[in-house]
Amino acid sequence: MTSPPTKESDPLKSGPGLLEGTKGNNKRGRHHWWEARWAVVILLAFAAIIRYVRLAEPEELVFDETYYAKDACLYLGNLPDTCGLTGTTEQSYVHPPLGKWLIAAGIKVFGNNSMGWRISAVVCGVGLVLVTYLLAQRLFKNRWISMTAGFLVATDFLLFVQSRIAMLDIFLAFFIALGFLFLAIDREKVVAVRAHLDSGEPGPPPVRSLVNRLAAGVAFGLALSVKWSAVYALAAAALLGFGWTVGLWRIRRRQTRVSPAEESALGEESAPGELGEESAPGEEGSRPQAPDTGPRRSALAKDALVTALVFGLVPLVVYLFSYTEWFVRENSRPCAYTVPAQSAERYFSAGFYGLVEGECLNGVPGLALNFADLHDRVADYHLHLTATHPYQSKAWTWLFILRPVSYYYDGAYGNSVEIIGMANPAVWYAAIVALIWLAVRSLRSWRPESFVLAAFAAQYLPWLAVSRPLFFFYMTPAVPFLLIGLAAGLNRIRRRGKVPRRLVLGYLVVGVLVMTVIFFPILSAISIDYELWRRLMWMPMFDCGGLKCGWI
Repeated sequence: MTSPPTKESDPLKSGPGLLEGTKGNNKRGRHHWWEARWAVVILLAFAAIIRYVRLAEPEELVFDETYYAKDACLYLGNLPDTCGLTGTTEQSYVHPPLGKWLIAAGIKVFGNNSMGWRISAVVCGVGLVLVTYLLAQRLFKNRWISMTAGFLVATDFLLFVQSRIAMLDIFLAFFIALGFLFLAIDREKVVAVRAHLDSGEPGPPPVRSLVNRLAAGVAFGLALSVKWSAVYALAAAALLGFGWTVGLWRIRRRQTRVSPAEESALGEESAPGELGEESAPGEEGSRPQAPDTGPRRSALAKDALVTALVFGLVPLVVYLFSYTEWFVRENSRPCAYTVPAQSAERYFSAGFYGLVEGECLNGVPGLALNFADLHDRVADYHLHLTATHPYQSKAWTWLFILRPVSYYYDGAYGNSVEIIGMANPAVWYAAIVALIWLAVRSLRSWRPESFVLAAFAAQYLPWLAVSRPLFFFYMTPAVPFLLIGLAAGLNRIRRRGKVPRRLVLGYLVVGVLVMTVIFFPILSAISIDYELWRRLMWMPMFDCGGLKCGWI
Protein backbone atom coordinates (compact mmCIF):
# COMPACT_ATOMS: atom_id res chain seq x y z
CA MET A 1 0.00 0.00 0.00
CA THR A 2 1.39 3.36 -0.97
CA SER A 3 1.39 6.27 1.40
CA PRO A 4 -1.12 9.05 0.86
CA PRO A 5 0.14 11.88 -1.31
CA THR A 6 1.38 14.88 0.57
CA LYS A 7 0.03 18.33 0.01
CA GLU A 8 3.16 19.20 -1.95
CA SER A 9 2.87 16.19 -4.26
CA ASP A 10 -0.87 16.31 -4.75
CA PRO A 11 -1.48 17.70 -8.25
CA LEU A 12 -4.75 19.15 -7.09
CA LYS A 13 -3.16 21.16 -4.31
CA SER A 14 0.12 22.19 -5.86
CA GLY A 15 -1.07 25.57 -6.96
CA PRO A 16 -3.96 27.96 -7.20
CA GLY A 17 -7.15 27.16 -9.01
CA LEU A 18 -9.36 29.40 -11.07
CA LEU A 19 -8.37 33.00 -10.51
CA GLU A 20 -6.76 32.03 -7.22
CA GLY A 21 -3.61 33.26 -5.68
CA THR A 22 -2.12 32.14 -2.36
CA LYS A 23 -5.04 32.30 0.02
CA GLY A 24 -3.11 32.28 3.23
CA ASN A 25 -4.27 33.78 6.47
CA ASN A 26 -1.41 36.25 6.46
CA LYS A 27 -1.27 39.64 4.80
CA ARG A 28 1.07 38.44 2.04
CA GLY A 29 -1.37 35.68 1.03
CA ARG A 30 -4.25 38.14 0.75
CA HIS A 31 -2.01 40.45 -1.30
CA HIS A 32 -1.23 37.68 -3.82
CA TRP A 33 -4.94 36.76 -3.99
CA TRP A 34 -5.91 40.28 -5.05
CA GLU A 35 -2.84 40.65 -7.26
CA ALA A 36 -3.89 37.68 -9.39
CA ARG A 37 -7.37 39.06 -9.94
CA TRP A 38 -6.19 42.52 -10.85
CA ALA A 39 -3.68 41.05 -13.29
CA VAL A 40 -6.47 39.17 -15.08
CA VAL A 41 -8.68 42.26 -15.15
CA ILE A 42 -5.85 44.31 -16.67
CA LEU A 43 -5.15 41.59 -19.24
CA LEU A 44 -8.82 41.45 -20.29
CA ALA A 45 -9.05 45.24 -20.44
CA PHE A 46 -5.95 45.33 -22.66
CA ALA A 47 -7.42 42.66 -24.97
CA ALA A 48 -10.75 44.51 -25.17
CA ILE A 49 -9.20 47.93 -25.88
CA ILE A 50 -6.93 46.84 -28.73
CA ARG A 51 -9.84 44.97 -30.32
CA TYR A 52 -12.32 47.80 -29.98
CA VAL A 53 -10.06 50.54 -31.37
CA ARG A 54 -11.00 51.20 -35.02
CA LEU A 55 -13.42 48.28 -34.96
CA ALA A 56 -15.81 50.03 -37.34
CA GLU A 57 -13.03 50.55 -39.93
CA PRO A 58 -13.50 49.87 -42.75
CA GLU A 59 -17.20 50.60 -42.82
CA GLU A 60 -17.77 48.19 -45.69
CA LEU A 61 -18.04 44.41 -45.58
CA VAL A 62 -14.71 42.60 -45.75
CA PHE A 63 -14.02 39.10 -47.07
CA ASP A 64 -16.63 36.54 -45.87
CA GLU A 65 -18.55 39.17 -43.91
CA THR A 66 -20.51 39.52 -47.14
CA TYR A 67 -22.07 36.14 -46.36
CA TYR A 68 -22.34 35.99 -42.58
CA ALA A 69 -23.27 39.60 -41.78
CA LYS A 70 -25.93 39.68 -44.50
CA ASP A 71 -27.42 36.38 -43.35
CA ALA A 72 -27.37 37.55 -39.73
CA CYS A 73 -29.30 40.63 -40.81
CA LEU A 74 -31.82 38.37 -42.54
CA TYR A 75 -32.17 36.25 -39.38
CA LEU A 76 -33.60 39.30 -37.60
CA GLY A 77 -36.54 39.41 -40.00
CA ASN A 78 -35.26 42.25 -42.17
CA LEU A 79 -36.06 42.38 -45.86
CA PRO A 80 -33.37 40.99 -48.19
CA ASP A 81 -32.90 44.44 -49.78
CA THR A 82 -32.21 45.94 -46.36
CA CYS A 83 -29.52 43.31 -45.75
CA GLY A 84 -27.90 43.79 -49.14
CA LEU A 85 -29.04 40.41 -50.46
CA THR A 86 -30.01 39.90 -54.07
CA GLY A 87 -31.88 36.68 -53.30
CA THR A 88 -34.47 35.85 -50.67
CA THR A 89 -32.73 32.97 -48.91
CA GLU A 90 -29.69 32.45 -46.70
CA GLN A 91 -26.35 32.36 -48.51
CA SER A 92 -24.25 30.54 -45.90
CA TYR A 93 -26.60 27.61 -45.25
CA VAL A 94 -23.55 25.31 -45.48
CA HIS A 95 -22.71 26.32 -41.90
CA PRO A 96 -24.99 25.87 -38.85
CA PRO A 97 -26.82 28.98 -37.64
CA LEU A 98 -25.40 29.71 -34.17
CA GLY A 99 -22.46 31.86 -35.30
CA LYS A 100 -24.77 33.97 -37.47
CA TRP A 101 -27.20 34.36 -34.58
CA LEU A 102 -24.33 35.72 -32.46
CA ILE A 103 -23.52 38.23 -35.20
CA ALA A 104 -27.23 39.06 -35.36
CA ALA A 105 -27.17 39.87 -31.64
CA GLY A 106 -24.61 42.59 -32.31
CA ILE A 107 -26.66 43.93 -35.22
CA LYS A 108 -29.72 44.02 -32.97
CA VAL A 109 -27.90 46.22 -30.45
CA PHE A 110 -25.75 48.45 -32.65
CA GLY A 111 -27.64 48.36 -35.92
CA ASN A 112 -26.88 46.96 -39.36
CA ASN A 113 -23.48 48.63 -39.65
CA SER A 114 -19.82 47.73 -39.30
CA MET A 115 -19.89 48.05 -35.50
CA GLY A 116 -22.96 45.83 -35.25
CA TRP A 117 -21.45 43.21 -37.54
CA ARG A 118 -18.24 42.85 -35.53
CA ILE A 119 -18.96 43.54 -31.86
CA SER A 120 -19.96 39.94 -31.06
CA ALA A 121 -16.62 38.75 -32.40
CA VAL A 122 -14.89 41.16 -30.01
CA VAL A 123 -16.83 39.79 -27.04
CA CYS A 124 -15.92 36.19 -27.87
CA GLY A 125 -12.33 37.21 -28.65
CA VAL A 126 -11.91 38.73 -25.20
CA GLY A 127 -13.76 35.78 -23.68
CA LEU A 128 -11.27 33.45 -25.36
CA VAL A 129 -8.43 35.24 -23.53
CA LEU A 130 -10.15 34.55 -20.21
CA VAL A 131 -10.96 30.93 -21.04
CA THR A 132 -7.36 30.33 -22.13
CA TYR A 133 -6.09 31.77 -18.84
CA LEU A 134 -8.47 29.58 -16.84
CA LEU A 135 -7.62 26.48 -18.86
CA ALA A 136 -3.87 26.96 -18.45
CA GLN A 137 -4.36 27.59 -14.73
CA ARG A 138 -6.38 24.41 -14.33
CA LEU A 139 -3.80 22.35 -16.16
CA PHE A 140 -0.52 23.70 -14.78
CA LYS A 141 -1.51 25.39 -11.50
CA ASN A 142 1.04 28.06 -12.37
CA ARG A 143 0.04 31.70 -12.59
CA TRP A 144 3.03 32.64 -14.76
CA ILE A 145 2.06 30.09 -17.41
CA SER A 146 -1.61 31.06 -17.35
CA MET A 147 -0.93 34.80 -17.54
CA THR A 148 1.61 34.32 -20.33
CA ALA A 149 -0.80 32.10 -22.27
CA GLY A 150 -3.56 34.70 -21.88
CA PHE A 151 -1.18 37.45 -22.98
CA LEU A 152 -0.11 35.47 -26.06
CA VAL A 153 -3.74 34.87 -27.02
CA ALA A 154 -4.58 38.54 -26.48
CA THR A 155 -1.81 39.63 -28.86
CA ASP A 156 -1.81 36.79 -31.39
CA PHE A 157 -2.20 38.28 -34.86
CA LEU A 158 -4.64 35.69 -36.21
CA LEU A 159 -6.87 35.65 -33.13
CA PHE A 160 -6.77 39.45 -33.03
CA VAL A 161 -7.96 39.77 -36.64
CA GLN A 162 -10.59 37.02 -36.33
CA SER A 163 -12.03 38.72 -33.24
CA ARG A 164 -12.54 41.96 -35.19
CA ILE A 165 -14.47 40.72 -38.22
CA ALA A 166 -17.86 39.09 -38.67
CA MET A 167 -16.73 35.56 -39.41
CA LEU A 168 -17.46 32.32 -37.58
CA ASP A 169 -14.04 31.06 -36.55
CA ILE A 170 -13.62 33.09 -33.34
CA PHE A 171 -16.94 31.76 -32.04
CA LEU A 172 -15.79 28.24 -32.88
CA ALA A 173 -12.50 28.80 -31.03
CA PHE A 174 -14.27 30.19 -27.96
CA PHE A 175 -16.69 27.27 -27.54
CA ILE A 176 -14.02 24.63 -28.19
CA ALA A 177 -11.68 26.18 -25.61
CA LEU A 178 -14.61 26.36 -23.18
CA GLY A 179 -15.36 22.68 -23.74
CA PHE A 180 -11.76 21.71 -23.02
CA LEU A 181 -11.81 23.89 -19.90
CA PHE A 182 -14.69 21.86 -18.46
CA LEU A 183 -12.91 18.69 -19.56
CA ALA A 184 -9.80 19.82 -17.66
CA ILE A 185 -11.93 20.35 -14.53
CA ASP A 186 -13.28 16.83 -14.99
CA ARG A 187 -9.70 15.61 -15.28
CA GLU A 188 -8.98 17.11 -11.86
CA LYS A 189 -11.79 15.01 -10.41
CA VAL A 190 -10.35 11.92 -12.11
CA VAL A 191 -6.92 12.67 -10.61
CA ALA A 192 -8.51 13.04 -7.16
CA VAL A 193 -10.32 9.69 -7.49
CA ARG A 194 -7.13 8.00 -8.69
CA ALA A 195 -5.08 9.47 -5.82
CA HIS A 196 -7.65 8.14 -3.35
CA LEU A 197 -7.59 4.66 -4.89
CA ASP A 198 -3.78 4.55 -5.00
CA SER A 199 -3.47 5.69 -1.40
CA GLY A 200 -5.62 2.88 -0.08
CA GLU A 201 -7.45 5.24 2.24
CA PRO A 202 -10.67 3.88 3.71
CA GLY A 203 -13.98 5.26 2.64
CA PRO A 204 -15.51 6.01 -0.73
CA PRO A 205 -13.45 7.95 -3.30
CA PRO A 206 -14.38 11.50 -4.31
CA VAL A 207 -17.31 11.75 -6.68
CA ARG A 208 -16.58 12.39 -10.35
CA SER A 209 -19.33 14.88 -10.95
CA LEU A 210 -21.46 14.65 -14.07
CA VAL A 211 -21.81 18.44 -14.20
CA ASN A 212 -18.39 19.11 -15.72
CA ARG A 213 -18.77 16.52 -18.46
CA LEU A 214 -22.28 17.75 -19.16
CA ALA A 215 -21.03 21.34 -19.45
CA ALA A 216 -18.27 20.16 -21.78
CA GLY A 217 -20.82 18.36 -23.94
CA VAL A 218 -22.94 21.51 -24.16
CA ALA A 219 -19.90 23.63 -25.08
CA PHE A 220 -18.84 21.24 -27.82
CA GLY A 221 -22.44 21.13 -29.04
CA LEU A 222 -22.38 24.93 -29.31
CA ALA A 223 -19.11 24.71 -31.24
CA LEU A 224 -20.66 22.15 -33.58
CA SER A 225 -23.57 24.58 -34.05
CA VAL A 226 -21.08 27.12 -35.42
CA LYS A 227 -19.05 24.91 -37.75
CA TRP A 228 -18.95 21.19 -38.47
CA SER A 229 -15.16 21.19 -38.04
CA ALA A 230 -15.78 21.18 -34.27
CA VAL A 231 -16.33 17.43 -34.66
CA TYR A 232 -12.54 16.94 -34.48
CA ALA A 233 -12.36 18.53 -31.03
CA LEU A 234 -15.50 16.70 -29.92
CA ALA A 235 -14.03 13.34 -30.93
CA ALA A 236 -10.82 14.10 -29.02
CA ALA A 237 -12.79 15.10 -25.91
CA ALA A 238 -14.87 11.92 -26.09
CA LEU A 239 -11.74 9.76 -26.38
CA LEU A 240 -10.10 11.54 -23.44
CA GLY A 241 -13.20 11.25 -21.27
CA PHE A 242 -13.67 7.57 -22.06
CA GLY A 243 -9.96 6.89 -21.61
CA TRP A 244 -10.03 8.34 -18.13
CA THR A 245 -13.05 6.17 -17.30
CA VAL A 246 -11.22 3.04 -18.43
CA GLY A 247 -8.12 4.12 -16.50
CA LEU A 248 -10.06 4.36 -13.24
CA TRP A 249 -11.65 0.98 -13.90
CA ARG A 250 -8.22 -0.62 -14.44
CA ILE A 251 -7.00 0.74 -11.11
CA ARG A 252 -10.03 -0.65 -9.32
CA ARG A 253 -9.62 -3.97 -11.10
CA ARG A 254 -5.94 -4.15 -10.12
CA GLN A 255 -6.82 -3.51 -6.50
CA THR A 256 -9.36 -6.38 -6.48
CA ARG A 257 -7.22 -8.80 -8.49
CA VAL A 258 -6.77 -12.23 -6.85
CA SER A 259 -3.19 -13.49 -6.37
CA PRO A 260 -2.00 -16.63 -8.27
CA ALA A 261 -2.09 -18.72 -5.09
CA GLU A 262 -5.67 -17.63 -4.44
CA GLU A 263 -6.62 -18.33 -8.05
CA SER A 264 -5.27 -21.88 -7.62
CA ALA A 265 -7.21 -22.30 -4.42
CA LEU A 266 -10.35 -20.99 -6.07
CA GLY A 267 -10.06 -23.75 -8.67
CA GLU A 268 -9.91 -26.58 -6.11
CA GLU A 269 -12.94 -28.36 -4.69
CA SER A 270 -13.60 -27.79 -1.01
CA ALA A 271 -13.35 -30.81 1.26
CA PRO A 272 -16.83 -32.14 1.97
CA GLY A 273 -18.15 -32.26 5.51
CA GLU A 274 -19.39 -35.28 7.37
CA LEU A 275 -22.77 -35.21 5.63
CA GLY A 276 -21.38 -34.21 2.27
CA GLU A 277 -21.71 -30.48 3.05
CA GLU A 278 -19.01 -27.88 2.33
CA SER A 279 -16.81 -26.89 5.23
CA ALA A 280 -17.68 -23.71 7.01
CA PRO A 281 -15.52 -20.68 6.45
CA GLY A 282 -12.30 -20.91 8.43
CA GLU A 283 -12.42 -24.72 8.64
CA GLU A 284 -10.00 -27.04 6.87
CA GLY A 285 -10.91 -27.43 3.23
CA SER A 286 -12.56 -24.05 2.90
CA ARG A 287 -11.45 -21.85 -0.02
CA PRO A 288 -11.00 -18.10 -0.29
CA GLN A 289 -13.80 -16.14 -1.79
CA ALA A 290 -13.19 -14.13 -4.98
CA PRO A 291 -13.78 -10.41 -4.64
CA ASP A 292 -17.11 -9.29 -5.99
CA THR A 293 -16.19 -7.25 -9.10
CA GLY A 294 -19.76 -7.04 -10.30
CA PRO A 295 -20.48 -3.59 -8.79
CA ARG A 296 -17.20 -2.22 -10.15
CA ARG A 297 -17.95 -3.48 -13.65
CA SER A 298 -21.41 -2.03 -13.33
CA ALA A 299 -19.89 1.30 -12.31
CA LEU A 300 -17.61 1.19 -15.37
CA ALA A 301 -20.52 0.45 -17.68
CA LYS A 302 -22.55 3.25 -16.12
CA ASP A 303 -19.68 5.75 -16.38
CA ALA A 304 -18.95 4.72 -19.96
CA LEU A 305 -22.62 5.14 -20.85
CA VAL A 306 -22.66 8.59 -19.24
CA THR A 307 -19.57 9.59 -21.24
CA ALA A 308 -21.16 8.36 -24.46
CA LEU A 309 -24.35 10.31 -23.76
CA VAL A 310 -22.49 13.47 -22.72
CA PHE A 311 -20.28 13.56 -25.82
CA GLY A 312 -22.81 12.03 -28.19
CA LEU A 313 -26.42 12.81 -27.34
CA VAL A 314 -25.91 16.16 -25.58
CA PRO A 315 -24.01 17.84 -28.47
CA LEU A 316 -26.60 16.48 -30.90
CA VAL A 317 -29.47 17.96 -28.87
CA VAL A 318 -27.68 21.32 -28.67
CA TYR A 319 -27.04 21.20 -32.40
CA LEU A 320 -30.70 20.50 -33.17
CA PHE A 321 -31.77 23.27 -30.79
CA SER A 322 -29.66 25.76 -32.76
CA TYR A 323 -31.98 25.11 -35.71
CA THR A 324 -35.12 26.00 -33.74
CA GLU A 325 -35.90 29.04 -35.88
CA TRP A 326 -35.37 26.96 -39.03
CA PHE A 327 -37.81 24.29 -37.85
CA VAL A 328 -40.41 26.93 -36.97
CA ARG A 329 -40.01 28.69 -40.31
CA GLU A 330 -40.15 25.50 -42.40
CA ASN A 331 -43.12 24.18 -40.45
CA SER A 332 -45.07 27.37 -41.22
CA ARG A 333 -44.83 26.76 -44.96
CA PRO A 334 -47.84 25.25 -46.75
CA CYS A 335 -45.66 22.27 -47.57
CA ALA A 336 -42.74 21.44 -45.27
CA TYR A 337 -41.21 19.08 -47.83
CA THR A 338 -41.94 18.20 -51.44
CA VAL A 339 -40.48 14.88 -52.53
CA PRO A 340 -38.22 15.45 -55.56
CA ALA A 341 -37.94 12.87 -58.31
CA GLN A 342 -34.31 11.96 -57.66
CA SER A 343 -34.99 11.36 -53.96
CA ALA A 344 -38.17 9.30 -54.12
CA GLU A 345 -36.41 5.97 -54.68
CA ARG A 346 -33.76 6.71 -52.06
CA TYR A 347 -36.27 7.55 -49.35
CA PHE A 348 -38.46 4.60 -50.35
CA SER A 349 -35.53 2.23 -49.82
CA ALA A 350 -34.79 3.96 -46.52
CA GLY A 351 -38.16 3.00 -45.16
CA PHE A 352 -40.38 5.95 -46.08
CA TYR A 353 -42.84 3.79 -47.98
CA GLY A 354 -45.36 5.22 -50.34
CA LEU A 355 -43.47 8.41 -51.24
CA VAL A 356 -43.94 9.59 -54.79
CA GLU A 357 -42.53 12.45 -56.79
CA GLY A 358 -44.13 15.79 -55.95
CA GLU A 359 -45.80 14.51 -52.77
CA CYS A 360 -46.19 17.13 -50.03
CA LEU A 361 -45.27 16.15 -46.47
CA ASN A 362 -45.93 18.17 -43.34
CA GLY A 363 -45.39 17.68 -39.63
CA VAL A 364 -42.52 15.63 -38.25
CA PRO A 365 -42.00 13.46 -41.39
CA GLY A 366 -41.83 16.52 -43.63
CA LEU A 367 -39.49 18.42 -41.32
CA ALA A 368 -37.26 15.36 -40.86
CA LEU A 369 -36.90 14.84 -44.60
CA ASN A 370 -36.35 18.54 -45.20
CA PHE A 371 -33.66 18.61 -42.50
CA ALA A 372 -32.01 15.49 -43.92
CA ASP A 373 -32.05 16.98 -47.41
CA LEU A 374 -30.47 20.21 -46.12
CA HIS A 375 -27.64 18.31 -44.46
CA ASP A 376 -27.18 16.14 -47.54
CA ARG A 377 -26.52 19.32 -49.54
CA VAL A 378 -24.23 20.70 -46.82
CA ALA A 379 -22.19 17.49 -46.73
CA ASP A 380 -21.96 17.45 -50.52
CA TYR A 381 -20.61 21.01 -50.45
CA HIS A 382 -17.91 20.28 -47.88
CA LEU A 383 -16.85 16.97 -49.39
CA HIS A 384 -16.83 17.91 -53.06
CA LEU A 385 -15.92 21.60 -53.16
CA THR A 386 -13.56 22.15 -56.08
CA ALA A 387 -13.59 25.94 -56.46
CA THR A 388 -10.19 27.60 -56.24
CA HIS A 389 -9.17 30.79 -54.44
CA PRO A 390 -5.96 32.87 -54.61
CA TYR A 391 -5.53 32.62 -50.83
CA GLN A 392 -6.19 28.91 -50.38
CA SER A 393 -3.38 26.90 -48.82
CA LYS A 394 -2.35 23.46 -47.64
CA ALA A 395 -2.59 22.66 -43.94
CA TRP A 396 1.14 21.85 -43.68
CA THR A 397 1.94 25.49 -44.52
CA TRP A 398 -0.10 26.98 -41.68
CA LEU A 399 2.41 26.58 -38.86
CA PHE A 400 5.03 28.27 -41.03
CA ILE A 401 2.69 31.15 -41.98
CA LEU A 402 3.40 30.63 -45.68
CA ARG A 403 0.05 31.85 -47.02
CA PRO A 404 -1.86 34.40 -44.91
CA VAL A 405 -5.24 35.65 -46.11
CA SER A 406 -5.81 39.25 -47.11
CA TYR A 407 -9.31 40.16 -45.93
CA TYR A 408 -9.22 43.73 -47.17
CA TYR A 409 -6.89 45.92 -49.22
CA ASP A 410 -7.14 49.46 -50.57
CA GLY A 411 -4.19 51.03 -52.35
CA ALA A 412 -5.64 54.43 -53.17
CA TYR A 413 -3.59 57.66 -53.06
CA GLY A 414 -0.24 55.89 -52.88
CA ASN A 415 -0.97 54.42 -49.44
CA SER A 416 -1.91 50.90 -48.41
CA VAL A 417 -4.79 49.95 -46.13
CA GLU A 418 -5.03 46.27 -45.32
CA ILE A 419 -6.46 43.68 -42.96
CA ILE A 420 -4.42 40.51 -43.25
CA GLY A 421 -5.04 37.28 -41.38
CA MET A 422 -1.55 36.17 -40.45
CA ALA A 423 0.48 35.18 -37.40
CA ASN A 424 3.43 36.59 -35.50
CA PRO A 425 6.51 34.73 -36.82
CA ALA A 426 8.42 35.38 -33.59
CA VAL A 427 5.67 33.57 -31.66
CA TRP A 428 4.62 30.78 -34.01
CA TYR A 429 8.11 29.67 -34.98
CA ALA A 430 8.99 29.41 -31.30
CA ALA A 431 5.73 27.52 -30.77
CA ILE A 432 6.83 24.89 -33.29
CA VAL A 433 9.79 24.13 -31.02
CA ALA A 434 7.41 24.05 -28.06
CA LEU A 435 5.26 21.48 -29.89
CA ILE A 436 8.25 19.17 -30.21
CA TRP A 437 8.96 19.62 -26.50
CA LEU A 438 5.32 18.83 -25.70
CA ALA A 439 5.53 15.63 -27.72
CA VAL A 440 8.70 14.49 -25.96
CA ARG A 441 7.22 15.23 -22.54
CA SER A 442 4.04 13.37 -23.45
CA LEU A 443 5.93 10.23 -24.43
CA ARG A 444 7.18 9.74 -20.88
CA SER A 445 3.86 9.89 -19.05
CA TRP A 446 0.52 11.66 -19.06
CA ARG A 447 1.09 15.27 -18.11
CA PRO A 448 -0.75 18.57 -18.54
CA GLU A 449 1.38 19.00 -21.66
CA SER A 450 -0.24 15.83 -23.01
CA PHE A 451 -3.69 17.38 -22.67
CA VAL A 452 -2.56 20.49 -24.56
CA LEU A 453 -0.89 18.44 -27.29
CA ALA A 454 -3.95 16.21 -27.73
CA ALA A 455 -6.28 19.21 -28.02
CA PHE A 456 -4.03 20.88 -30.58
CA ALA A 457 -3.31 17.76 -32.64
CA ALA A 458 -7.00 16.82 -32.83
CA GLN A 459 -7.79 20.17 -34.43
CA TYR A 460 -4.80 20.44 -36.74
CA LEU A 461 -3.77 16.98 -37.98
CA PRO A 462 -7.11 16.05 -39.63
CA TRP A 463 -6.74 19.01 -42.00
CA LEU A 464 -3.56 17.43 -43.43
CA ALA A 465 -5.73 14.73 -45.00
CA VAL A 466 -8.32 17.12 -46.48
CA SER A 467 -8.04 17.73 -50.21
CA ARG A 468 -10.67 20.46 -50.63
CA PRO A 469 -9.61 24.15 -50.66
CA LEU A 470 -8.43 25.25 -47.22
CA PHE A 471 -7.51 28.60 -45.67
CA PHE A 472 -5.02 29.70 -43.04
CA PHE A 473 -7.75 30.94 -40.68
CA TYR A 474 -8.99 27.35 -40.22
CA MET A 475 -6.18 27.20 -37.62
CA THR A 476 -8.04 29.64 -35.36
CA PRO A 477 -9.52 27.15 -32.83
CA ALA A 478 -6.18 25.33 -32.46
CA VAL A 479 -4.14 28.48 -31.76
CA PRO A 480 -4.96 28.84 -28.01
CA PHE A 481 -3.52 25.37 -27.35
CA LEU A 482 -0.46 26.16 -29.44
CA LEU A 483 0.13 29.24 -27.32
CA ILE A 484 -0.50 27.44 -24.01
CA GLY A 485 2.21 25.00 -25.06
CA LEU A 486 4.57 27.87 -25.82
CA ALA A 487 3.86 29.46 -22.43
CA ALA A 488 4.61 26.17 -20.69
CA GLY A 489 7.86 25.84 -22.64
CA LEU A 490 8.94 29.37 -21.77
CA ASN A 491 8.24 28.67 -18.12
CA ARG A 492 10.38 25.53 -18.32
CA ILE A 493 13.27 27.60 -19.72
CA ARG A 494 12.72 30.29 -17.10
CA ARG A 495 12.72 27.87 -14.16
CA ARG A 496 15.68 25.70 -15.20
CA GLY A 497 17.97 28.72 -14.95
CA LYS A 498 20.15 27.84 -17.96
CA VAL A 499 18.79 30.90 -19.75
CA PRO A 500 18.60 34.20 -17.82
CA ARG A 501 15.04 35.12 -16.99
CA ARG A 502 15.64 38.53 -18.50
CA LEU A 503 15.93 36.90 -21.92
CA VAL A 504 12.49 35.31 -21.52
CA LEU A 505 11.06 38.67 -20.50
CA GLY A 506 12.89 40.32 -23.38
CA TYR A 507 11.38 37.82 -25.80
CA LEU A 508 7.86 38.61 -24.56
CA VAL A 509 8.51 42.35 -24.88
CA VAL A 510 10.33 42.39 -28.20
CA GLY A 511 8.99 39.27 -29.87
CA VAL A 512 5.39 39.91 -28.88
CA LEU A 513 4.71 43.54 -27.96
CA VAL A 514 7.13 45.22 -30.37
CA MET A 515 6.11 42.94 -33.25
CA THR A 516 2.46 43.68 -32.47
CA VAL A 517 3.12 47.41 -32.68
CA ILE A 518 5.03 47.02 -35.95
CA PHE A 519 2.36 44.91 -37.66
CA PHE A 520 -0.67 46.56 -36.05
CA PRO A 521 -1.41 48.82 -39.08
CA ILE A 522 -1.91 45.88 -41.48
CA LEU A 523 -3.99 44.03 -38.91
CA SER A 524 -6.42 46.89 -38.28
CA ALA A 525 -6.78 48.75 -41.60
CA ILE A 526 -4.56 51.73 -40.73
CA SER A 527 -3.33 53.65 -43.77
CA ILE A 528 0.47 53.43 -44.18
CA ASP A 529 2.95 54.33 -46.88
CA TYR A 530 3.14 51.78 -49.69
CA GLU A 531 6.88 51.27 -49.24
CA LEU A 532 6.40 50.52 -45.55
CA TRP A 533 3.67 48.04 -46.45
CA ARG A 534 6.04 46.33 -48.93
CA ARG A 535 8.68 45.98 -46.20
CA LEU A 536 6.14 44.34 -43.90
CA MET A 537 5.31 41.85 -46.64
CA TRP A 538 8.75 40.32 -46.18
CA MET A 539 7.96 36.82 -47.50
CA PRO A 540 8.07 36.85 -51.35
CA MET A 541 5.77 34.81 -53.55
CA PHE A 542 6.84 31.26 -54.45
CA ASP A 543 5.29 27.95 -55.41
CA CYS A 544 4.59 25.36 -52.72
CA GLY A 545 2.92 22.17 -53.84
CA GLY A 546 1.12 23.70 -56.81
CA LEU A 547 -0.29 26.61 -54.79
CA LYS A 548 0.96 30.13 -54.23
CA CYS A 549 2.79 30.88 -51.03
CA GLY A 550 3.97 34.23 -49.74
CA TRP A 551 2.48 37.24 -48.01
CA ILE A 552 1.48 39.40 -50.96
